[in-house]
Amino acid sequence: MTLAAGTGMRQGEVLGLTRDRLRLLGKTDFGPLKTEASYRTIPLPRFVIKALNEHSAEFDVEDGELVFK
Repeated sequence: MTLAAGTGMRQGEVLGLTRDRLRLLGKTDFGPLKTEASYRTIPLPRFVIKALNEHSAEFDVEDGELVFK
């Protein structure tokens, strides 16, 4: 999976990711997490941003929905 390989995210982080937690329009990081204790910024390489944009468009992923259903 491009997201996990490109960011080093753990499986649970990838599978629990919702669209509203992503900033893909020229930004290279994720939005804030649910608590301050779990906050971390994960840089997104351009090829990951491209893959996520294509996936979101193909599967019509909207804010609040899981990115990978």
